[in-house]
Amino acid sequence: MQMVVDLFSLPRDPAGRQSASVEVDSGYFRAMTTTGSTASNIVGMAVGREWLGVHDRGVSYCQDGYDGQVVVVTNMAHATVWKAASILGIGRKQVVEIPGMGLTDGDDEERVLEEEVKKLKDAGKAILVFLAFGEVNTGIFPRNTRRIAEICKKYNAYFHIDGAFGIYARCSPKYAHLADGLELAHSITACGHKWLNVPYDCGLFLYRQTLEKPIMEPLFSSTAAYLRPSGTPFSHPMNISIENSQRFRSLPVWATLRAYGREGYRKIVEENCRFAKTLYDWMKLSRPDLYTVLTEDCPLNIVVFAKTQSDSGRESYEELDKKNAELLARINQTGVAYFSPTVWKGKPAIRAAISNWQTTVELDWEPVRVMLEEQASIA
Repeated sequence: MQMVVDLFSLPRDPAGRQSASVEVDSGYFRAMTTTGSTASNIVGMAVGREWLGVHDRGVSYCQDGYDGQVVVVTNMAHATVWKAASILGIGRKQVVEIPGMGLTDGDDEERVLEEEVKKLKDAGKAILVFLAFGEVNTGIFPRNTRRIAEICKKYNAYFHIDGAFGIYARCSPKYAHLADGLELAHSITACGHKWLNVPYDCGLFLYRQTLEKPIMEPLFSSTAAYLRPSGTPFSHPMNISIENSQRFRSLPVWATLRAYGREGYRKIVEENCRFAKTLYDWMKLSRPDLYTVLTEDCPLNIVVFAKTQSDSGRESYEELDKKNAELLARINQTGVAYFSPTVWKGKPAIRAAISNWQTTVELDWEPVRVMLEEQASIA
């Protein structure tokens, strides 16, 4: 798992120490596998709630019970954030989404976030900030993660980053600036069975080393005598995550990192992003008569688009939804590419997320282009 930490250019203790000293290793990270990003977000929210209990409320929620005072503040969040809040008993209604984060200019998003956090803090709430890195439909990032981290520190908020896709920007010098400030989070979600290209089910949870003993072990430990691990300075996986029984998920992760290394993943990330940009530019500049891209740019590996409306532009939501659904079905039935349905800014859309290690512009773009022209031309 140290290789995972290194892949994302996060600091880790080179001596592998198990120190609980904040002064020694507050910035060091560790990683573990989970069943997927959903589980990683559940773990992150559970750890964040316990951290807030200890550091903000002066209680241990895992020992004394939850008082209902934690609010999750998020931006462009994945649906699993609400799912995690529901499962953990925080409540879906206690998830506050800041609209427009990553889409606004200047300091607006940080100002709106701070206003919301301050309002909740003044109302006596403990704050868990869940930040999306690489929004699921567009690949958009927050504009100033470092400022958001400062806000979290100012109001004693727990800071978690959901980087299921976006964390992989750290693999490339060309895109790493998008994920600047990742290392300032308390914990991070990543997905193994997306851009890492290992088999389902594999998620990654990265966390500050100082969370392990005081927060994660009391929260997740199995206390049965027959489950007590043999003497080791490191926490047993079953005592810092959900499952007691876990398959060897880290084996394919280790194998692919040994095979490709950071340089190999740099090439995969950059080539996938190049393909996405080629697709975006073709739709926007060459064939706007067939396809309409729904964002002003393509920052990473995702293109969100729709079938171009008729000249009247008066189709109802239902008509647009039907046309896009029919187009998507035809595209996927070709076997040349597989895209997914979505909704962006209240309109039906199609999402192309390029993440396969075999996809290249040289080999795959021309067949995809021809297919897209053919399918969009069908009445």
